[in-house]
Amino acid sequence: VIENQPISYIIDGKGIQSILRKYLKKLAKWQKKRDNLLNKGLSTNRVDKILHRIQKRINNLIRDYAHKVSNLIVELAKKYNVSTIVIGKLQESKNKESKLTSIVDQMLSLLPHGRVSKQIEYKASEYGIKVVLVDESYTSGVDSLKDVAVSKENYTPEARKHRGLFRSMLGLINADVNGARNILKKFKKRFHDYITGLKQTIRLRVFGRLKSSPKSVRVYGQIGVARCGDHLSGIRLSYDSNLPEKPPTLVGV
Repeated sequence: VIENQPISYIIDGKGIQSILRKYLKKLAKWQKKRDNLLNKGLSTNRVDKILHRIQKRINNLIRDYAHKVSNLIVELAKKYNVSTIVIGKLQESKNKESKLTSIVDQMLSLLPHGRVSKQIEYKASEYGIKVVLVDESYTSGVDSLKDVAVSKENYTPEARKHRGLFRSMLGLINADVNGARNILKKFKKRFHDYITGLKQTIRLRVFGRLKSSPKSVRVYGQIGVARCGDHLSGIRLSYDSNLPEKPPTLVGV
């Protein structure tokens, strides 16, 4: 999200996840063959070369993804004359045992959040744009439309209906947009508005075409693609939602 801009942008990760899933399945298949050869005391030279080639492709994919995503974010910052890019700092999971499948676990560990952050930092510095990392604890479960601190006391994870939607005081909003607004709130210390990121959510994809899209439109110097003419609504009102007659002005900048 960009402060005071009603349009938000989400980088859709399904493209790279689909490609990674394919390569990780191949990796598991050939690793199993290698183990069988070792158990039989046979040579693994051919299989080792195949495994090395698959791993190299995965590494190249991750590196390419990190470059393209960081370029996309910096281009957005330039477009809106942003002076500071605020990034949520991922925390390691406290759960010792994951409930996700091994393939999904591998994909999550491979997605290069730290690498993207570092590349954004050095690319943004070329244009005089500052980059700040902010602890993103509790940002996913606090209503960003309320004038409250992003803290454990205001954390309501049950408001997140599922991975994509959050029930705010004005209705359903995109959960990622809500989290991004809370990261901005943590950075600004005093931030409360009904504008930032709430009108439209535009999905961008670095790899592949967006599902159910008749065509994909190249955006920002051919870096990514965006769904054409099918923007998601920023706020979907629920039955118990009441819009204020006049949204309040921005309290803190």
